[in-house]
Amino acid sequence: MINIYVCEDQVSFRNSLVKMINEHIDAASYKMRIALETENPCSLLEHLQENQSKNLYFLDIQLNHALNGIELAKEIRKYDQEGLIIFITSHGEMAYLTFEYKVKAFDYIVKDDLLHLKERLQTCLDNVQANLLQKDSLKERTFCVKLSERQVFVPYEEIMFFETSATAHKVKLNGLRQ
Repeated sequence: MINIYVCEDQVSFRNSLVKMINEHIDAASYKMRIALETENPCSLLEHLQENQSKNLYFLDIQLNHALNGIELAKEIRKYDQEGLIIFITSHGEMAYLTFEYKVKAFDYIVKDDLLHLKERLQTCLDNVQANLLQKDSLKERTFCVKLSERQVFVPYEEIMFFETSATAHKVKLNGLRQ
């Protein structure tokens, strides 16, 4: 299940956005749900600390708060490195900030007209679904090895055998590639 977080300070636009998201999720039968819709970036961060899973974020850049959407994205990255962030804003000229802040945005949608927004939103949801299915498929056909802070996925067909290591509590993986 993919949890969707929406942070938008304009209530009417947030309601429209949530409605468009829910309509497409229902029509496509995606395993996604709106976990939280809010105008307050702090409540999103609090919720995120308690619930870590597969997440998708729709963030407005200009929020009526001390944190703007890009700063919020930077804070989100502290808790969720894999989450997909989509910025929705009326400020197209601010797209470069997503690179400056290094928040790894999945998409950047300008609120120019609702029809265009709806098409882009649907495309984003479709791409997110495909992206996550591909990752799940990769994990199913691979063995996950944790090396310090990162994970490496080794395809099963490249694994020859495992053996005990001279180091306690370690196992040695022998594969086709060294």
